[in-house]
Amino acid sequence: MRMGTEIGCFLCLAGLIVSTDAAPPKAQSLPPLPKVDADTLPPGHFVGTIVSAPNSERMFTLKITYPEVRLKPGARMPNLSHTHAQYVQNQYRQMISLQRQMGRVQHQHVHNMIQMQQMYMRMQLYQQRAIARLQQQQVQQELKLLQQEIRAIQNMYQIVPVSRNVDFQADANVKVRTKALPEQFDEKGNIKKYTSQELAALKGKDKDLIGYESSMEALRPGQVVLVSLHTHKKPRSSRLAAPASQKDQTDDEADTATEHKMQVTLIVILKDDDALQNTITPRK
Repeated sequence: MRMGTEIGCFLCLAGLIVSTDAAPPKAQSLPPLPKVDADTLPPGHFVGTIVSAPNSERMFTLKITYPEVRLKPGARMPNLSHTHAQYVQNQYRQMISLQRQMGRVQHQHVHNMIQMQQMYMRMQLYQQRAIARLQQQQVQQELKLLQQEIRAIQNMYQIVPVSRNVDFQADANVKVRTKALPEQFDEKGNIKKYTSQELAALKGKDKDLIGYESSMEALRPGQVVLVSLHTHKKPRSSRLAAPASQKDQTDDEADTATEHKMQVTLIVILKDDDALQNTITPRK
C-alpha cells in the first residue's frame, strides 16, 4: 500500500480520534489504562494525537484511539445479499473476536488494539470506495441495496472510541512533514495561493515524501500525526576497542542518551489542533 493511500485511510480515523474528547462522560468511570512503550509494538504506521511534544531525548507521547465494537441490545442479524455488505459485516465480527482475545496480557492487548484500528480504517475506506464506484457506474438499484444493507449493519453496533497513550522515541534523523500548508494572505487580507515554484521549494529535498518539509519544533499537543515506526539500527560500538580509562565515560554517555529499539523515522502532521473543531462525534 502506498503512503498516499495510507494517509487517506488514516484520515478516516480523524473523527474517531477527536470523539474521545467530545464524547459524553460515562455513568461508570473506569481506571485509566497504563501507558504503552512503543518498543512493544511491531514496525508500521500509527496515527494518534500528540499528548506531549518531543523532549531533549526525542521522546513524545501519542494518544492512539481504536474502536471498541458493541452489539446493541436486541440487535438482529440482517439478511445480506450484497458481497460488499457481507465483507463489512465480517470485519465487524473479526473486531469483536479481537476484543474477546484481549485478556490481561498487555502485549496481546496492544497488538489487538493496533489491529482493530487498522481494520476499522480499511473498512471505512472500503465502504467509501464501493459506494463511489457504484455512483460512478450509475447503478442506482445496486447502490440503493448496498446503502440499505450497510445502514442495517451499522444499526446493529455501537462504536465506542477507546484510547491508550503510547510513548515513542524519534530517530536522531527523523523527517517531519506536514500534509497541508498554512494559509497565506495578500495585503488586502485575501487568501493567496502558493505558486508552483513555492510549492516545489516547500517540498524540500525529499521530493518523494508526502506533504511538505517541517520540523520537530512544529510539533505540539493536539495535532493528529502519522508516525512510521522502525527497528533502530544501532551503530557499531567501539567500546571494546576503547582504553580502560575511557570505558566509564562511554557508559556514562550511553546512560544519558538511551536509544530505544523501536524508533520513529517519519512524522506527518495530518491535522493541526485548530483544524479539529468540526469533526464527527461517536456513532451511537
